[in-house]
Amino acid sequence: MALTCDESTQPDTTPPTVSIQSPITNNPVFEIVSIEVASSDNEGVDRIDFYIDDSLHFQDYDAPYVYHWNTTAYDDQSEHLIKAISYDIAENFTETQPIILTVDNSGSYPDNPFIYPILFQNQSFLVNWGMSIDLDFQSYSLYEGFLENMSDEVIINTAEAISDTTFEVINVELDEFRYYRVVTTDNVGLESFSEIQTGYATSNYIAYNMETGQESPPFSTQEIYLTDYLGISHYSLTEGLNPIWKPDGSGLYFVRKPYLFSIDINGSNLIQLTHDQYFDFDYNSHFQIELSNDGEFILFITHDGNDLEIGKVNTDGNGYITLTDNEYNDYNPQLSPDGTRLIYSSDRIENDGADTYDIYLADINGLSEINLTNNQSTMEACWSLDGTQIYFLKYLHLNQNCEIMKVNLDGTNLSHVAYVQSNYNYFLSLSPDGQYLYYHASGGYIGRCSIYGENNETINTNVEDFDGIEFNEDNMIVFHSGGSSSNLYLMNDNGTDLIQMTHFSNQYYDPITGIHNSASWPRFRP
Repeated sequence: MALTCDESTQPDTTPPTVSIQSPITNNPVFEIVSIEVASSDNEGVDRIDFYIDDSLHFQDYDAPYVYHWNTTAYDDQSEHLIKAISYDIAENFTETQPIILTVDNSGSYPDNPFIYPILFQNQSFLVNWGMSIDLDFQSYSLYEGFLENMSDEVIINTAEAISDTTFEVINVELDEFRYYRVVTTDNVGLESFSEIQTGYATSNYIAYNMETGQESPPFSTQEIYLTDYLGISHYSLTEGLNPIWKPDGSGLYFVRKPYLFSIDINGSNLIQLTHDQYFDFDYNSHFQIELSNDGEFILFITHDGNDLEIGKVNTDGNGYITLTDNEYNDYNPQLSPDGTRLIYSSDRIENDGADTYDIYLADINGLSEINLTNNQSTMEACWSLDGTQIYFLKYLHLNQNCEIMKVNLDGTNLSHVAYVQSNYNYFLSLSPDGQYLYYHASGGYIGRCSIYGENNETINTNVEDFDGIEFNEDNMIVFHSGGSSSNLYLMNDNGTDLIQMTHFSNQYYDPITGIHNSASWPRFRP
């Protein structure tokens, strides 16, 4: 049979079939969602057009027909109409039944990044941030600004390695403020922003002990922190307590029970100096350590199993000796200005059934010991500036006050300096210029008088129950308040310009977190 030219092919008028297979309507979607379409046609499917809110987004010419829709550009909880149109090769088409999808990326953002307190050293800021735990991490972007709100911010570093969390900002001028934040981006473009962290270019640092306690194990942790004089940045250096600076300010000595350690100011070069358990007891306040003027050795309190004694060890960890070895408790070693002798308190005399503390003098090896105060009820003493006399605070049992007295190094010329309104006898310190004596006044305030007993005054009544006072060469005082959660304070030596450097709650345990923080034993960097 032959075909004639009059016989023509019938046109294809049958539209394809099409439906959205996934996702299901009214389902929430996040990040990148795969919209899967099934379609068939008697002559063959040409393409599938994918529409979001009646706007064409993608055309797929090959099965399987899938559009990977990135939802990160849309607001959370926004609803969107999704449909597809299938075309066959004759341009017949069929539109799917539309579905509605709700975008919700609220649980998909990268974990919030955070920048550690920024340390200034060698004309540079060292900016460190926490490493992301996001499984689809893409990059970090570090922004810098010179305005506090960072409205002038610019990107100064981008890192694509998840472990690359440090950047050094060079050529920073002394006393300059700069501001930083880091942005973590995942591989679908979602971003999380850190809080703004301040960089303050200063070489003036204070080291202190931070105790974090809680009502469940491990109950308490001790860390060494650094902060600047304004209390802007608080930098966690290492685990430990009661730091003391190296003479050149390059690092610290500290206790990490039961050993003595050293560490550089940037947290590197951690060295365990001692290997015998000199510090294996629980009286944290007795872990005070005293560095010799030449930086060659350290005095500290140790425990012989029954009593507290004074130990001495070289700063390289060698040459340990016990300077006091008796059945009594010995506290508060203080070196003479020339570094050849020391004073300390000891409870060797009993008065009416109670231990009475006196001040003892010995040479640097604990020999040639002399009781300077002879039953004067004192625990606190300090050297005169020239090292020829000892000032001490005597507790007056009858009127619950104290008397400042002085004595020569051979025990002679025991004499009165001043009466002070205080019912505490555990603090006395000499100002760096040798002209004033500072003491614990009534109400827990800071009092002072001249070394001649004149100008007796309370210089600060804003902070109660202070302790741990220390001076620097710029006539400033740093100290910590007492109570269940102590804080750090800085002020001039006359009590003016008080700055509160930490802001911990007075509650022993926070009712929400079950945690309390306490800062103590601040030390000025040399």
